[in-house]
Amino acid sequence: MPSVALGYGHYFAWHLPTLVLAVVASAVFVVIARQLARDAHGPAARSLRWSIVGWCAITVAFASAVTVPYLRAAAHWSRDRDGAWVFRNYLYIPVARIEASELREVRARDMGGVGFGTGHIEVRREDGRVVRSVRLDRDRWRAAMAAMGYGKEDVAQDYADAVIHAHRLHQRE
Repeated sequence: MPSVALGYGHYFAWHLPTLVLAVVASAVFVVIARQLARDAHGPAARSLRWSIVGWCAITVAFASAVTVPYLRAAAHWSRDRDGAWVFRNYLYIPVARIEASELREVRARDMGGVGFGTGHIEVRREDGRVVRSVRLDRDRWRAAMAAMGYGKEDVAQDYADAVIHAHRLHQRE
């Protein structure tokens, strides 16, 4: 059962605290909003509570703008015993599962013209959905392809993208 980590640890180190901040700010928002709805407060106390609610809303908006895209992006790619590909995010929550019999195309997008820079992997599924990875560089792309059993002969160049054309996994083995 091969598996490969696609992302870098510093992404996780940045996004996990931001996610925790969003959860804490949401909890404070709910507590203060309940106080506003249930209790009678003077004008100064109400103003303070509304200010707290506003700052909590801004914090949640900022934190969700940072974390939500990475909650949907694949950071870990593995293959089960039955040949299905399983993609998980940084929190190890499954993002997608692609059965071995499903048609898929693997594409490394925007990796930089001469190998410098970062891009992402897109797995285009038979039904048109796309599974996107976190940002990675060309060396991680090559390591991921090697870990999943693809060689240089499997990869074709399509302008700036490296592509493994549409295939079913059982056709390759």
